[in-house]
Amino acid sequence: MKLCSVKLNDGFLMPMLGLGTSAPSKVAKSDVEEAVMKAIDVGYRHFDSAYFYLNEEEIGRAIWKKIADGSVKREDIFYTSKAMERCKDAGLAKSIGVSNFNRKQLERILNKPGLKYKPVCNQVECHPYLNQSKLLEFCKSQDIVLTAYAALGSNSGKEWVSKNNPVLLEDPVLNAIAARHRRTPAQVALRYQLQRGVVALAKSFNPKRIQENFQVLDFQLTPEDMDTLDGLNRNMRYFVDTVCPRPTPFSLCRVHRSTRNPNRTVPEKQATCWLFTSMEACFLQRIHYRVTQWCVVPIRLAGSVPVQRENSFSYLSQFKRGLSLPSTEIVL
Repeated sequence: MKLCSVKLNDGFLMPMLGLGTSAPSKVAKSDVEEAVMKAIDVGYRHFDSAYFYLNEEEIGRAIWKKIADGSVKREDIFYTSKAMERCKDAGLAKSIGVSNFNRKQLERILNKPGLKYKPVCNQVECHPYLNQSKLLEFCKSQDIVLTAYAALGSNSGKEWVSKNNPVLLEDPVLNAIAARHRRTPAQVALRYQLQRGVVALAKSFNPKRIQENFQVLDFQLTPEDMDTLDGLNRNMRYFVDTVCPRPTPFSLCRVHRSTRNPNRTVPEKQATCWLFTSMEACFLQRIHYRVTQWCVVPIRLAGSVPVQRENSFSYLSQFKRGLSLPSTEIVL
């Protein structure tokens, strides 16, 4: 089954169905590697990851194994991680998008004087309980593709997910539509996004469900089905922000030293950082950096617990690999 794609505003194509790879800590890294290889065999060519998922090595190994056995070519793989403009300048990224941006934040970027690269996509939580219809309308008007994470809802077993929300895939309306089409509720939820022009990320480490989730291109929801699914919207989020979006004071930041010149550190005026609401960075906060040749990273925020694994925040070394900006999506 050939996967359909959407054309981005920079001319590249993005497969409309991707495999999400974030997982609770109890999921073995080897399971992620096996899931990616299974997904490639099924037909997936779009994979979403992030430095903070701590599984990029396993994903890369899985992709290279499938390249080595002739299952896929590297140019066929659409891999999203996090980085910034310099990565595109250096040829390390094809496209740059954003994640968890609302309309005001998008407008701030689009209206920025001297904007070098217009975002090609905006990855946000999106599912029938949070259909993001207004944001989708705005993104379409700006030729920005909306990408849905948590397209199947999310289970309460994850550390960063609200524990009291209803389970989307158990919704009786969704299940009734699935029964009429002889499909699974997950397939209907994914098909709903594709028919809206939304790129959907379906996350599973179960081989059977990975294959089932891919089988969404050979049936069509009716206009009545789409209207019914639109009616499920509750503006309800599974992913809950745990900190408020205030600027991070430099008094709560630690200066990182240059790997080239250990005796020199960055003056405050050379770097700025501010907070974007999200759940990703150690499941606490997402930081957006403007970096020259140095960087500043936060180690503690008022009102939140200290950031764990602070040694992993070596953004200067990560920048050289093209993975230093968690709030920006890139395509490698």
